[in-house]
Amino acid sequence: MNDLARISIIALALALCATPALAKKKVVVTAFSGPGGKKARAGLIRGLKRHARPISLRRYRRTADRLGLDSQSAEGRSAIAAKLKLSAIIAGRVKRARRGRLTLTITVYDGRSGDKLGRRTVKARKKRHLKRAGMKAAKRILRLLRRAEVGEAAAPPPEPTPEPEIKEDVAEVSKTEGENEGDEETELRAEAESGDRPRGWVQLSAAFGFAKRSYTLEAQTATNNREYDGGLYPEVTLALETYPLLLATTGPLTGLGLGATFTHHLSISTTQEASSEAVDSSSMELLFDLRYRWLFSDTPSGPVAYGLVGYGMRSFDLADNPTLTTFSYQFFNIALGGRMPLGTELIALEAEFSLRPILKAGQEAVEAFGERSGGLGLGIRTGLSGRLTMGLFYFATFEYLTFPSDFAGRESALRTIELTEPSSGSDSFIRLWTGVGYAL
Repeated sequence: MNDLARISIIALALALCATPALAKKKVVVTAFSGPGGKKARAGLIRGLKRHARPISLRRYRRTADRLGLDSQSAEGRSAIAAKLKLSAIIAGRVKRARRGRLTLTITVYDGRSGDKLGRRTVKARKKRHLKRAGMKAAKRILRLLRRAEVGEAAAPPPEPTPEPEIKEDVAEVSKTEGENEGDEETELRAEAESGDRPRGWVQLSAAFGFAKRSYTLEAQTATNNREYDGGLYPEVTLALETYPLLLATTGPLTGLGLGATFTHHLSISTTQEASSEAVDSSSMELLFDLRYRWLFSDTPSGPVAYGLVGYGMRSFDLADNPTLTTFSYQFFNIALGGRMPLGTELIALEAEFSLRPILKAGQEAVEAFGERSGGLGLGIRTGLSGRLTMGLFYFATFEYLTFPSDFAGRESALRTIELTEPSSGSDSFIRLWTGVGYAL
């Protein structure tokens, strides 16, 4: 009887020692939204390490991007979990409650199905208490984690001898995990200490391309008509797009951003129709805007729409000559656009339509053709783009711009270029460029 009791005690001790190891499931903790979300997430990760095995968020996102999946859908969560052998995906949100208090809500999703297993809430008095609240939440979700199951990839119908395939898959998974294991703890520690920075809060890009300008001026007298059809000239474009509120808050305001674009020619020459003489020329465009971006998914493979209102300048300067004059447009820029991935983040269709109410056509144009009236510029842009690894992206874009203007004519003409009768002008540009960028 004593021997049986001793054996029972030893077996129980071994079972208790083995339980933590068996119960230590592989999970991921996604970025927490709301004020103090980074602190709450860091506390949760710290509290989970005794009971689960968290992986870095960077690895989770990298896998989602590589597979082109939406991590906000049950199907996407399940497929990502299957690839990484995750038992659970844990999300969190911090909200302000009454009297300045904060509420931390943790949601646990099952790795196999991608469905929600449950939700737990912890309250904190102030931001500095959120890390402790995260650690407390880690204890409260343990029961949910026990119910979580490892994601499994969809397999074809069973075959008579499936053993070789199973062994091959297991070996491949083991190899992948072994390669990433060394950096896993370092990445996870960095996330827990500094939190996760929202993606896409700033984008920088540079492009090279070619442009072509055509100008037509129709006067009441046909002999006073002017026409110019220039050749291709190279130009370079630099662009900045930023959404700074992503770093400070959550909700609809995170879509509010600023944009700036600068384009300048690299080499350009204009030849007059009446002679073969070249006229010194230059071309420049500068745009500033306030924009709003709608993200329909948190992954780069999701569609994006945006609208913007801004101010712009576009000039085509010419040295003194008897037939052509300089135009320096100033205008409002009102645009709507979007990006639609073609099933993967690697390639997407882009389009933009803009209205450009003209404010000025430039002093030189007024001195040559009289006071300007009216004028609504239009812009159409389309192209392809794609998201690469490490925040890099590429794009290829075609654009058509037109600036129509009516002129009243001068009272008297002192130069050959000047007109004393009303005229209507149409200035158009065709542009094609390609470039690369980096998104933080």
